[in-house]
Amino acid sequence: MSTVDKNKKEEMIDLTAIWNKYKPFWWVFLISIIGCVGLSLLYLKIKSPVFLSKTLVMVNQEEEEGAGAVGGLGALMSSFSLGGGSGSNVEDEMYKMTSHTNMVAVIKHLELNKNYWSKPGIFDRKVWYYGNSPVRISIPDAVLDTISVSTKFKIDFPADGKEISIKVKQGKEGTIFKGKTDKMPYSVKTPYGTFTIDTTGYFVKGEELNFNAIVCSPDESIEDINERIAINQLSKKANAILVDLEDVNTKRAEDLLNTLVTFYNERAIADKNEQALSTSKFIEERLIQLYKDLEDAETKIEDYKSQNQIVDATAEAEYTFVRKERIEAGMLEMETQAAVLQMIKDFLNSPENKYNLVPFTTDFPEEPITAYNELVLQRLKLESTTKENNVALKSLTAQVDAMRKNVIATIDKQLQSTRIALADMRREASSAEKRMTGIPRMERELTALYRDQVIKNEIYGYLLQKREENQLKLMRNRPKGKVIDTAYTEIEPISPNKYVIPALGLIMGVGGGFILSNLIESRRKRRNKKSTTSTEA
Repeated sequence: MSTVDKNKKEEMIDLTAIWNKYKPFWWVFLISIIGCVGLSLLYLKIKSPVFLSKTLVMVNQEEEEGAGAVGGLGALMSSFSLGGGSGSNVEDEMYKMTSHTNMVAVIKHLELNKNYWSKPGIFDRKVWYYGNSPVRISIPDAVLDTISVSTKFKIDFPADGKEISIKVKQGKEGTIFKGKTDKMPYSVKTPYGTFTIDTTGYFVKGEELNFNAIVCSPDESIEDINERIAINQLSKKANAILVDLEDVNTKRAEDLLNTLVTFYNERAIADKNEQALSTSKFIEERLIQLYKDLEDAETKIEDYKSQNQIVDATAEAEYTFVRKERIEAGMLEMETQAAVLQMIKDFLNSPENKYNLVPFTTDFPEEPITAYNELVLQRLKLESTTKENNVALKSLTAQVDAMRKNVIATIDKQLQSTRIALADMRREASSAEKRMTGIPRMERELTALYRDQVIKNEIYGYLLQKREENQLKLMRNRPKGKVIDTAYTEIEPISPNKYVIPALGLIMGVGGGFILSNLIESRRKRRNKKSTTSTEA
């Protein structure tokens, strides 16, 4: 006999032995399987199904700005990493959409921190309420925000409407209130505040109702929602965001997703407008000052012409510009850049602008300025809702101060590089000056006056264009997230699985049969052993 045949025979013998051993206990297996499968079917009957709701959002990319600034100033800024377009980082927008602030606003708006349900019978599913609850529990928002524990209510309404039983549990303290009443509304005082219980238009008189509710703070509700919500980018090359949420109440899930996107868009528009208004104020102030500077420059040129009796100043200045066109063009660009950088540095160093948004974010080093503006926005929002001694506000202020120093240091480095390049050009210009021995002193001085006027004109034109761009930005309130699919719910629930649960019940029933059979057999052996011992004695 081969080894394979021998193994097969031994396996058959083992299976036969097992069958013979447990065959007398078929009734145990039957009872165990019926019990476990019955319990699994009962679980499916009373367990509320969980559905998956989804929404699809496309993140809009901001259009490129600053590419056509007056006199090529935009190209100059781009060459020094100060210009160019600004696009939305999809991952950043995902974080903003599900941020704590946005989630709290949604929860308060939809009152998702209050869960209502009833239990008609012990073998019936829970009836979850959303927008149609027969009973409403109220507490002032100011008090609710300070509560750190959840409050559970169990309210039994008899059919006759009398002797309404109320039981309240709070946190780990257990039952803190237990009483009865025959009228509504009813106030329940707890260590954390007074709750008011009242019926709504959905309450049906004359029907028995076993009502339950859980009321918690918005922060505690966020923890529950975060366990059931998921947000993903469809692909690295796509700007589409898929948000899905698991919930037993499909209407509540769809409202949460739709409101989440709506509030995200409203906050994005508000942030954009706040920055645009800050930029507008800064531009107007600089335009007024530059206008005065331009008037002064024109007055100086007129006075100089009058004092030196220059008749054809244009021809004289043109002669100088032609000879030094390459050098002067480079110096003009460098001096313009240095003036703009110095203007922004002065803005950051000014005590009045200490916690204001930096304008022209698209014309500066994008990452540090964007990060600085986001911190400033967070501080402005926190400052409007908290006191000066708030720990979070102090921490955020320290971060803003530290980042401002880093931004100023970055601008200083760029200023230093610009001034070094400008010094090189001036040395080159000085060398060219020596070869221009025929140019009178008046022409050189007049050229300097014209150059100063041209620089101010460049900056003035640049600011005018920025003012127009800023006004267009204020007028264009396009949603940041374009809704591709409004929230919808899949037809089939994701849990409990109506196939897996009975299968697990069957497996547990078979396993239970083996365990019970072994216990019965073991008990029988002990009993036989005792009988044998007694007989021998």
